[in-house]
Amino acid sequence: MENPIYIDANITIAPSYTVIAGATYPIDTIHSVRIEKISSEINVGPIAVCVVGASMALFSIGGFRNADTAAATVVLMIGAVLLALGARKLGRGGKYALVVSTSSGEQKILFGRRYDQLDMIRHVLGNNVISARENALVQRLSDDDAKPCPRCAETIKANAMVCRFCGHDFAIGKKPDASLSSGPSIPAPRQADEPDVADQLRDLKVLLNKDLITKAEYEEHRRTLLLESFKAHP
Repeated sequence: MENPIYIDANITIAPSYTVIAGATYPIDTIHSVRIEKISSEINVGPIAVCVVGASMALFSIGGFRNADTAAATVVLMIGAVLLALGARKLGRGGKYALVVSTSSGEQKILFGRRYDQLDMIRHVLGNNVISARENALVQRLSDDDAKPCPRCAETIKANAMVCRFCGHDFAIGKKPDASLSSGPSIPAPRQADEPDVADQLRDLKVLLNKDLITKAEYEEHRRTLLLESFKAHP
């Protein structure tokens, strides 16, 4: 299980996926992330509250002039509170949406009035998308420049001659690999004019180490090579 990079009540961002409002999006399917301001209709409610508050504040001036200080103070306080509430409502501005572009199109997946909070989420998610793309590119280039070892199946560089995990020598391995369809190639005994069988015995040992021949076959052909060598030296 991956450890999340960012998590809050509405969103979880992990290296390979993100969960927003209950929906899971694999990182490699996200093309881009941006913030869009949602055009809001004119709301007459806050405007009306501001008008009433301002009217009450102006009306309280008459009370102060007529020496009705107590009533004027109450009216002024109520008017000031209404004016502050209306102004705060108007000052909150519009709503913003976090827009995610995927192969299926653009989706508004998260809404809020705080631009800075959505921008922070956009920044984290965007960086995660870029990082995933870079990792995929590096992995693809690595796969193109790699090959599996036939002995241990580990991945090594394509131009490697010896496996760094098991020590398999690709130069030696080319001999039996070329004739796999017809079975392993057993070194034939040398003729009488070629009594030295050291190379043949060495090749035979390589075939045994690669499990291309059995122990019994190895012993049989080894005895044959040695007998031929003895015959060459009467």
